[in-house]
Amino acid sequence: MDPQVVTIYFLIAGLKLVSAQVPYHFVRIHDNIPDPDIPSNVLSGQNIDLTCKSSGKVTWKLNNMTLNEMQGLKISHHSEVNGEYQTRLEWTDVGLENSGDYSCHLLNAPTSDHYVMYVIEVIPKDVLISKNTSTATLQCTVYNWQSFRPVIWSKDGKEISSESAKFETKPAKHVDTMNKYQAATINNLIIYNATKADAGMYTCLVRFMIGTTGRLENVTRGMLLKYSEPNVTPGATSGQNPSHLPRITPLASIFTVILMYTAS
Repeated sequence: MDPQVVTIYFLIAGLKLVSAQVPYHFVRIHDNIPDPDIPSNVLSGQNIDLTCKSSGKVTWKLNNMTLNEMQGLKISHHSEVNGEYQTRLEWTDVGLENSGDYSCHLLNAPTSDHYVMYVIEVIPKDVLISKNTSTATLQCTVYNWQSFRPVIWSKDGKEISSESAKFETKPAKHVDTMNKYQAATINNLIIYNATKADAGMYTCLVRFMIGTTGRLENVTRGMLLKYSEPNVTPGATSGQNPSHLPRITPLASIFTVILMYTAS
């Protein structure tokens, strides 16, 4: 046999041997409860349920931070079946802080898969007013989705009329956040000449049109407009400054008694 042919033969055989010794790594994440209308999104209060199929044991991370079981978070490891492992991540009653990059990493191998989830959330903000407040602004911030129509505002269960001169709603305004997985839109309700009578429970109702089916989802959040009474010093009378009232210390009282006794 030609020496060159023998060399090529053993080279090919060696490559096959080397390739046979290199293990095959794979990691794949899929959503167990996908919503065709809002892929990779979930409403606040719902659940995130992901499964990672892999060629070996894995660890889960959120935004590159390792996840361990805690209240509301369960990570279950299934045994190997035909060379495939399954690891399930179940997170119940999720909130905005659960948005981010979920990743599944093979142990002892540089192989991983990623799945980004955005939690749709509406967060209100309480406001404190006082006698010196002229204008109060209530905020209702929508994260990770566009509201379908303007927010509906109510006070103590009664819808606020858009024609009222006392109230004004501002168009939704997009704001930048420090977290790229939390896109925010702020909706404001402005109350002019705010007084104690305006204090109470306010609600914002946000409507979402989701997906191509036109499905509507409503989210309502409540916030308090609180009134702070001016501080009144006990015993003070109108027009009199308590700091200017005469003070008698216990020691002064003793000397007063002695002087009165001597004089008598």
